[in-house]
Amino acid sequence: MGWWDSFVKPFRDKESPHLKKLLLFFCLGAAILLASTFFYGSEAERQSEGTGLAEIIREQHTGGSNYERELEKRLQEVLALINGAGEVEVMLTFSGSREIILAEDVTTNESTVIEVDSAGGTRENRSLANDIRTILVQSSRGGQEPIILREIVPKVEGVIIVAEGGDDIFVKEALMRATSTVLGVDIHRVRVLQMNRNR
Repeated sequence: MGWWDSFVKPFRDKESPHLKKLLLFFCLGAAILLASTFFYGSEAERQSEGTGLAEIIREQHTGGSNYERELEKRLQEVLALINGAGEVEVMLTFSGSREIILAEDVTTNESTVIEVDSAGGTRENRSLANDIRTILVQSSRGGQEPIILREIVPKVEGVIIVAEGGDDIFVKEALMRATSTVLGVDIHRVRVLQMNRNR
C-alpha cells in the first residue's frame, strides 16, 4: 500500500468526517476567493482608480498659486484706493502650499491567532490591516470625483507693497495697517516701499 492509498483511504468512506471537513474547507476557500474578487476587484482596477483620482484632483485644482495670485490682485486693488497711495504692486509670501483633505472610507481588520504547542507553550499572533479608499461621488459631468472635506490654504508669512505714495509716512502707515488687518499678519511682516517712477 503506497502513500497515495493511505492518503485517500479516509476519504473513500462516504460518512467519513475527513471527507466532510475537506469539502467544507474547499467550499469555504472558493467562497472567499470569489468574494474577494467581487468586493475588491483586480489590482489593475485599483491602480487605474487611483490614477483617475489623481487626474480628477489635478483637473479640479490646477494652479495651486491661483489662490495666491487672486489674493495679491484683490489686495492690490483695495490698497490702490487708499488716499495718496497711487499705483500699487503687491507681493505675498506663503508658508507652504494648499492642502486638500478628501473623504475616505477606512476599514480596519484585526485578527488574533493563539497557538498551543505540544509542550504546553502558547504563542499569540496579532495582525492589523487598514484598507483606505477615497470616497467618490457621481459628478455632473458624468464621471466620478472625490468628496472634498476641507481645503487648507497656506498662511501669509510676509507682504511687500510697492506704492507711488510709499515715501509718505502717513500713506505708508495706512497701507501697513490695512494689509495687517485684511490678511491677519503682524505689522512687522509688512514692508512698504516707494515705487520707482522712472521705470
